[in-house]
Amino acid sequence: MKLRIITTLLLALMAFAACGSSPAATPEPAATDAAPPVSTPTSAPTDTPVPSPTPLPTDTPLPASLTPSEIFDQVAPSVAFVETGRGTGSGFLIDDGYLVTNAHVVWPFTSVRVVFPDGSEFENTPVLATDLIGDLAVLGPIETDLSPVSFLTDERLVIGKDVYLIGYPGEVEDFPQPTISRGLVSRLRNWPAIDMTYLQTDAAIAGGQSGGVLVSDQGKVAGISGNSFAQTSFALVASAADVMERVDALVAGEKVDGLGKRPMLDDQAADNRHMVVMPFSYSGLPYGLRGKEGDKVVIDFESVGDFAIAVTDPFGYYAAFADDTTDGKERVEFEIEDEGMYLVSVYQVDGVSSIGTISSTAVLTPLIDYDDSTRPVLNDSIPGNIDYEDDVDAFRIYLKKGQEINVLVESVMIDPAISIDLVDIGDDDLNLPHDDDSGKGLFGTDAEMSYRAPEDGIYNLIVESATGYETGGYYLSVDKVEPGDPTPMAPDPTPTPIHSAMGTATRYESSGTPRFRIDHPSDWQTVSSSSPLVATCNLVEYCRVAEGGNVVLLIDEERLSDLNMGSMTLEEYTNLTLEVLKARAETLKVVQSKEVVNKHGIPVQYLEFEFPSGVLRYLRIMYVYEGTAFNATLLMPAVSPDADDTARQVVEGLQRRLDQTFQYMIDSFEVVD
Repeated sequence: MKLRIITTLLLALMAFAACGSSPAATPEPAATDAAPPVSTPTSAPTDTPVPSPTPLPTDTPLPASLTPSEIFDQVAPSVAFVETGRGTGSGFLIDDGYLVTNAHVVWPFTSVRVVFPDGSEFENTPVLATDLIGDLAVLGPIETDLSPVSFLTDERLVIGKDVYLIGYPGEVEDFPQPTISRGLVSRLRNWPAIDMTYLQTDAAIAGGQSGGVLVSDQGKVAGISGNSFAQTSFALVASAADVMERVDALVAGEKVDGLGKRPMLDDQAADNRHMVVMPFSYSGLPYGLRGKEGDKVVIDFESVGDFAIAVTDPFGYYAAFADDTTDGKERVEFEIEDEGMYLVSVYQVDGVSSIGTISSTAVLTPLIDYDDSTRPVLNDSIPGNIDYEDDVDAFRIYLKKGQEINVLVESVMIDPAISIDLVDIGDDDLNLPHDDDSGKGLFGTDAEMSYRAPEDGIYNLIVESATGYETGGYYLSVDKVEPGDPTPMAPDPTPTPIHSAMGTATRYESSGTPRFRIDHPSDWQTVSSSSPLVATCNLVEYCRVAEGGNVVLLIDEERLSDLNMGSMTLEEYTNLTLEVLKARAETLKVVQSKEVVNKHGIPVQYLEFEFPSGVLRYLRIMYVYEGTAFNATLLMPAVSPDADDTARQVVEGLQRRLDQTFQYMIDSFEVVD
């Protein structure tokens, strides 16, 4: 088993090593009122016979609840396994041969493989339409004798009752059978942006369950699964009643999300060689590449200026990276290990516009970004979409000096982040006003910030996924600033400085439980959105650079309990780390691996590597506490065997300073329950 954190940090190491010693970054329903008591009128005595009273009406009894096995037998035959070139999910059959799933299960594919529990297979089921804001997709139609699912029309009927999730979590078989799990609906939530109701349940949603169904105890579909919260052990499921309104519109050909069909690949322009115009781009120039397992691919890029090439596989991991020169000539060579779409991106390291060529032994297809340079309108919202991993959308708006705006980004498909950049200032990328979660929203992850323009000019409103690997739709709103708006009209305030033996320091502190703390020099900076390292930094909790980009700090945490590895010890975690690193990078040389106890009495594992010899030195501390692993990694140049005396002295001096800094960081490490 390979842990994400280990692989992520290894890829960071490989990317940084490829950069050599050159700079790596530029930088619920309301209660019903009780009925009033009915008073019984009195009457005078009479000898007249009193008629027999009319019997009071009785409530019609609800049908008895079905057993879990009865529910499964009734619904599961219509729940499909959905497979694409990048993963798997679930879907369910509705009228007229159509299927419904989550958009993020099928995006950006135009056809997918569908399999039902009876073994019927539909290899090229068309993706009819997607709703990238509501996270819905309609597939088909297909010809089948299977019965469509039945829907619950009032989601309030399931509050406080058992519900069942049916889908295909974690499947690896080609013809799998669905699973069933049980939970309870605790409340309803609403997302006003699209007036969508969500059912909050503790029924567990695992990978591959997305697009499956949440079913009532009567065997009626109450919702479509898609969003889970591992830390809080609950999930939000979109109400079937609201989902089907949008699905009906999609089948009718309506653009319910304002985006409509957005083919990501410009297939007509597919070729082995492309002339490219490289204006400054936050997310680089992207291409899609497909190949067969075992194919060897060589890609060359040639231009004027300092550029880098990054290739990620269908699962979002680096397959190749190159930033070996400063003259615009770069080459990557790699082998196709997983069939599906690889993403090839050319980045500008120095922010210089240029014209060049890219050539490949495999066909490259340009990716289309419909959002870049779109102009938002004040007091209105517009839809956008993060089309691929590491996509960064830049919306342009003209502001006058002193003008104040409030920017909000809402989404159920991504954790959005927003930054604002004055185009005319080219060296401010390290300190852009930025926000991630101040907008709260349905999931507590919307981005919102207020801003006062320092100058007349054109500004970029930069929207991206805070994790770097999510794709999906969002709404961007630009309004006047109102009292109570959540963030200051300036860059984030400077944290209260910590005075330490290594000078002024800044503290990293995790937000979860347990909380880990560690200090680092306060002048270490965030990574620029144009840096080749931004993709890796977006995959970790915390990332800082120093020494002009030659030094990188990566901090990440991983809940081992979520991987059924909660009992793993620090020693076992260390051995697994070494095993994975050595398997993925044969040139790693382990210099030291030892347990050290810091000033707080905490035993941490210290690792030191060189990768490859003479290019990169790599320091890491690791700690495991109550099923959570903590990693802090420092990357720096190593002394090259070919370095002259002056270069050797410079690098050795840097290493001595960083050794002292890292020792201080180790001693500052704390754990708070």
